[in-house]
Amino acid sequence: MIHHDTDHIIARKDSLSVIDCSSCGFKHLSPIPDDSYYYSGGFYRDLKPSYEQEYAEDLQWWEMVYTDWMALLLDSPNNSLLDVGAGTGDFIKVARRHAWNTTGIDPDHSMSKKHGLIHGGYQNIGDSMRGLGVITAHWVIEHLPDPHHFIQWAYDLLAPNGLL
Repeated sequence: MIHHDTDHIIARKDSLSVIDCSSCGFKHLSPIPDDSYYYSGGFYRDLKPSYEQEYAEDLQWWEMVYTDWMALLLDSPNNSLLDVGAGTGDFIKVARRHAWNTTGIDPDHSMSKKHGLIHGGYQNIGDSMRGLGVITAHWVIEHLPDPHHFIQWAYDLLAPNGLL
């Protein structure tokens, strides 16, 4: 994505910026990461080689956070949950311990294979999953080239009164 003169840069690190985008109205990364490298091509392996080790060291804390998050889902119309950008799959593991029917999808091939997730982007989830009680997408929307499309896609898959 090209910066426009009206885009306000909020933060910058190396070659990435977070902008307040005048085109879509969201704050997001610029340039938006290219799926072919950043995720399917080895984002975790190349850019964050110690990610899994660091995450594993904090796993007990994360499991407490995920348990707290489950309390936010009590108003869901049903116990079906799709986690988009599931990464290590630990959030859906916690949800399963709380009797949720879960599915996780992640675009990083190595992460999805290692953690038993569907490999791909949210667009790979078909209409067969309509009627979901909850769709989670922790730290995902800021990476998407079209956040409005994602929100509409999620709305279309959710059950009435479903939660995003």
